[in-house]
Amino acid sequence: MGQEFKINDCGEIIREKLPKKRNVIFRVIIGIFGLVCIIIAFPFIVGMIRYGEGIPGDNLGDYFNNRILVWHNGKRGYIDRLGREVIPIKYDDIYYFSGYNQMIVCENDKWGLLDYEGNVIIPIVYDKTVLFLQQNYCVAIKDGKAGVIDKHNNEIVSFAHDPETLCCYEELGIIVCDRQGRVGAFNFNKKIIIPFVYSRICSFNNIGKAIAIKNSKYGIIDNKGNVVVDFIYDEMGDYGECYIGDDRLISMRKKNRWGFIDDNGNEIILPQYEEVRDFFGEWAPVKKNGKWGFIDEQGNVIVDLIYDDLYGYGEHSATVSKAGKEIEINRP
Repeated sequence: MGQEFKINDCGEIIREKLPKKRNVIFRVIIGIFGLVCIIIAFPFIVGMIRYGEGIPGDNLGDYFNNRILVWHNGKRGYIDRLGREVIPIKYDDIYYFSGYNQMIVCENDKWGLLDYEGNVIIPIVYDKTVLFLQQNYCVAIKDGKAGVIDKHNNEIVSFAHDPETLCCYEELGIIVCDRQGRVGAFNFNKKIIIPFVYSRICSFNNIGKAIAIKNSKYGIIDNKGNVVVDFIYDEMGDYGECYIGDDRLISMRKKNRWGFIDDNGNEIILPQYEEVRDFFGEWAPVKKNGKWGFIDEQGNVIVDLIYDDLYGYGEHSATVSKAGKEIEINRP
């Protein structure tokens, strides 16, 4: 059989043009792209159809391990790309932490931990969130009392402590807690490191120092139980913050005057001010004779004490007032 041709009204042979190769490739690319878009959109479509409320707008695109967050009747969970429930849609709240195989979940106002497959790591029985990430231990609260658990939910410190007092410093090797109305610390072998003689131990910084209160006086201790700064001050820390920054001076009050010390107890700026605020960058607000100004870390006045009020300050600027007028000033 010979080749067939189409003939027009004038008896001329019509030769059909074959599509160019590049047009074929372009159509293939467009087809693949469309298929990928459909695959990506599939869980969204399934979620909208199956779960009614669908995917919450503020979590749109909240993917991990090819899963997406959905909610239904006020509950949350995860589905895979085929629309199947991977993490049951029964939790009041849910957060995942990429790279740690941990998901914090809340159910009936109780918190626990799941792995990425939905298996329970830590039972959902705690009053607040529990999270380990790179740590081996975690402070947890149950029935209003604080304790310490490990990654296998073993109880390291019993749930008999004040949640405001109990702190676990794994990197420093201590657990701070209350005992019979006093605060101290022991290590993970239950050996007492800091005697239980303090009414409060504030947060330890990265180098293992903390402000503490004993007999209504403030001082500084380290994570070995040593007294670094004697308990001779009436107050420490701006607005009761009671924390030692790693590279800044600490405000302190003796009688009715404020000054600054370093974390070894050296009085860098003698108590002389009616009020102070902590250093932010290289300056700090101070008040004397009813007027505000700023000093540097050597105690030099760098902004004259002429302002009636201090509204706020940052590393480079501050808002003050003078004669009822609000003024913006810059750090010299």
